[in-house]
Amino acid sequence: MLLINQVDIRDYGGILLADYTVTGSAIAPSYSKSKEGSTFLSLGQQIDLKTITLSFDLKGKDRHDVLYKKSILDSHASNGKIELFLPDGFYYSSILKTASTLTWIMPEKATVSYTFSGIQHDSEKQGISTGKFYCDSTFPHTDCRLEVTVGKDSETYDFCGIPFYNAQKGEVFTIDGINKRILVNGAPGALRCGIIEFPYLAPGWNTLTAPDPIKVRYSPTYI
Repeated sequence: MLLINQVDIRDYGGILLADYTVTGSAIAPSYSKSKEGSTFLSLGQQIDLKTITLSFDLKGKDRHDVLYKKSILDSHASNGKIELFLPDGFYYSSILKTASTLTWIMPEKATVSYTFSGIQHDSEKQGISTGKFYCDSTFPHTDCRLEVTVGKDSETYDFCGIPFYNAQKGEVFTIDGINKRILVNGAPGALRCGIIEFPYLAPGWNTLTAPDPIKVRYSPTYI
């Protein structure tokens, strides 16, 4: 099954061919080494997006119907950042790179291929952190949404290393690293805190601290 932004291509006469491909993520390490030294210093790495190539047959009542259905699928596929769901069971946050012209097999059937660049992930997970939280990702930095309900009044409330000011009991603070926003009781609240950068989850155990339990939401993301 192939879904493009929750749209099943079978609803438009599409049948995914078995030879679709998903490449690995290209990894480009960065390092520093002196001309005569025998060791080097790792400076990190850049991980590129995967390349996803999808080919499928497109069927219709006639040539006009096939062209119309391809136009609909082109519209879904080219709608900026989209979500693909493939038969491998993974989601891919993707952007369309190329869409081929139709190769006609018969007047009511043609083949088409799309190429996307994307990041592989699973569906969203939720959990509670009281200090430690385990992240299933293999991607070095996974964006996450953190939320806490203030248990008592505090002049400065330390939420995962970010100070929130004049916290009142019952207020809800949200650090939304997925959409890059700070919310206080659901409304924009960046002026209530001293954020420098959004927290992220690393693979394995993470330290997430606040005076009260933290609700964590993230999508496990894979190299």
